[in-house]
Amino acid sequence: MKNLEKQFKTLLAENPGWSSYVAFACAVNGQGYSDELILSAFNKLVEKGDYVPSQKRFLLKQLREQTVKN
Repeated sequence: MKNLEKQFKTLLAENPGWSSYVAFACAVNGQGYSDELILSAFNKLVEKGDYVPSQKRFLLKQLREQTVKN
């Protein structure tokens, strides 16, 4: 998780106008992270105000799909 968290923080620092969700989505893109790591990191890093709680399951599904390496 340290690599993901580091990438996330770097993206937020370089793009101060981004929401935590956008930075997280970019950090996981194409990296091949496991479902468990994505869920754990999402809960830790993404601010609750940056997504609609009822959409969390859908967002996690989208993140899992985009993390698959091409």
